[in-house]
Amino acid sequence: MYKKMTCLLCYVVLGIAGSALGADINPSATIIQPTAVVSEEYVFNSAADTISNDRMATAVNGGDLLTAAIAAEHEFGGTYDGSYVSTDPGGYPSDFFASLPGGDTGVDIVLDLTGGGDTAVAGIVLWQYENNGGGAANVGNHARTIEIRVNTEAEGSATFAGAVTTVTLLPVTDGDEDATNDMGGVNSGQVFALSSAATGRYVQLTITDNYVDEQGITAGGDRVGFSEVRFTDLYPFVLVNASNPEPYDTESDVPLDTDLKWDNPADYNAAKFVLDFRADDPNWLDVANTTTIDPVVDLDLDGDSDTTQADVPVALVTDTTYFWRVTSYEPNAPADIPHVGPTWSFTTVPSVPVITQEPVSATVANAGDTAELSVTVDSISTPHYQWKQYVDGINDPNVGADASTLTITNFQTTDEALYYCVVSNDGAATATSEKASLVIERLVSHWKLDVAAPYADAEGTNTLTPFGDLGLPTTGVAGQIDEAVNFDSSADPNGQYLEAPYAVALNPANFTVSAWAKVDAGSTGHRAVLSVRDEAPGTEGYVLYAEPGNRWQLYAGTGTEASWSILTGGSVVEDTWMMVTATFEATGSEVNGGLTGEYILYVNGAAVSSASGDHAPNAAQGVLIGAGSNQTDPRNFFFAGDVDDVRIYSKVLTPLEVATLYTDGDPTGSVCLGGNPAMDIANADTGLVLGDQDFEGDCKVNLYDFMALANGWLECNLIPTTLCN
Repeated sequence: MYKKMTCLLCYVVLGIAGSALGADINPSATIIQPTAVVSEEYVFNSAADTISNDRMATAVNGGDLLTAAIAAEHEFGGTYDGSYVSTDPGGYPSDFFASLPGGDTGVDIVLDLTGGGDTAVAGIVLWQYENNGGGAANVGNHARTIEIRVNTEAEGSATFAGAVTTVTLLPVTDGDEDATNDMGGVNSGQVFALSSAATGRYVQLTITDNYVDEQGITAGGDRVGFSEVRFTDLYPFVLVNASNPEPYDTESDVPLDTDLKWDNPADYNAAKFVLDFRADDPNWLDVANTTTIDPVVDLDLDGDSDTTQADVPVALVTDTTYFWRVTSYEPNAPADIPHVGPTWSFTTVPSVPVITQEPVSATVANAGDTAELSVTVDSISTPHYQWKQYVDGINDPNVGADASTLTITNFQTTDEALYYCVVSNDGAATATSEKASLVIERLVSHWKLDVAAPYADAEGTNTLTPFGDLGLPTTGVAGQIDEAVNFDSSADPNGQYLEAPYAVALNPANFTVSAWAKVDAGSTGHRAVLSVRDEAPGTEGYVLYAEPGNRWQLYAGTGTEASWSILTGGSVVEDTWMMVTATFEATGSEVNGGLTGEYILYVNGAAVSSASGDHAPNAAQGVLIGAGSNQTDPRNFFFAGDVDDVRIYSKVLTPLEVATLYTDGDPTGSVCLGGNPAMDIANADTGLVLGDQDFEGDCKVNLYDFMALANGWLECNLIPTTLCN
């Protein structure tokens, strides 16, 4: 069910001339300058730049007045020098927060405020991440949402579990059409109040969002950071308005039993409040929606004896945005002074269910086992579930019981499909989940590409069809294993390739894909050996490439637009048969139904690259051999050379199985699976031993290694030599 969220905070000051929600700068607030950076995560530039004054137009030091601090601008040098910047491990154009290792959702920096002992801290001053001279080209990289936590010296800096203040930092742009939603090209201090004053030594800042996809911003997003950071000893504002609204401004999914709450002005006890409240339109001329509240009589309407916070019950309905404001009347003779507060808004819970965890694609170990998919929802009334097997989106049959988990017993290959769930409740509308696949682990397809049946699937039913505008791929050429197929981009510059239609079994949660390929000398660009990818709307599936630098490469879709998990390793030896293999093993999942897990790229049976990453199986496009860009026509990324013995498994082959697959295809080849490198100190083939130039172990520990060890037995090189006795 929906849970009510507490108000965290709401104030920002843009430079010395700005104000916050009817607040004035507190003239007594002074700056606390952190003494050190305790720790940081994914740092690119030095985190110490956050407290160094290195690029400040005027230094901001401990004890300075807040008014002086926010007048100090952070210089634009055209780069991110002088800023704390974390870069996405996936690199451009990945979205930073969608690509963090291990499914992390933020990036942390921990600061030491005092160097020893605790101090009072009530506010924070932030300068925005320095990027491209303040222009809008990469403003998507700018930090947006920051969480602030404070620990005492006794609590330490390892774990922060206390109260959280969440603030929204404005970007720095130049020439933006709407000057009210940015810093106008001047990066002065942005000031925020903590949700409650604290006493502590350590502060943790967690950036949880940047400005990519906000305010129409699409550029940037592959890095995030901020510049200088300072704190205040007192609340940075003198408040003349009601504050700390509950529900907090722009809050969503607000329960229907919620009361309106706000704090009294800090400067005085209000003579009265006037509440303006209405649905859908902040039209404050409608007197019928105005309520006068006497603090003495009405302040504690809910009977909790709280005389510092107003608490007013209101009637709410679902699916509605409400607007409200509070005018505080400051006692004064002969007439009280009204202080009209800001307009706040919130949206109530939807009447229809909301899916909070999408079903996640899975593989089934053996035919006959039980398969399951699950979905999680929030709903204001009892939800009902109708699972469907996807056929065409129109004639999809119903499967399973009215339950959040779809259970299929005695699962067979005939049950392999995409499944989804339609969730309903007492509301008039329904929510439909994303599709997820169920596939049995096995060798799904094996295209031998031999002359007798060049397009046949020796393992399954996924027959290939040849394509080429000026000529079809050539069959019957000499292969690594019997015959192969040649793709000649010089004879047909528009491309030659083979294609098999989409099948869910070719796109499982766990996979292994392998092929023998011989790249033509002098060919260039990305040359796709095999592709089962899609890019609409997010990246799905994967591609095996010979990349422009003549290395082997795996591109795997993460489910996010323009975001790929990329593994590169092993040199392409032109005009030479090589076996390239890639595996993905799912180890976790995301709330959107995407998978997280481990990728490994193999060349000639040996692992050359591995990484953790996200993966989204392709749910629409067929298999291409000899081309990429499945979702476009005409195709692209054409292969130049020969391809042989292509396999797709719906399971993860072990390193031993991959090595055996290679040696089965090349009986003269060998693969070293690791062994004992500490003892592998001699190479029987070269005669070299550990310490010799160009020494490499032979992956064998035998008498040659013992002889090398015995050759130095009892040798002592200690000085003085008396220590050798």
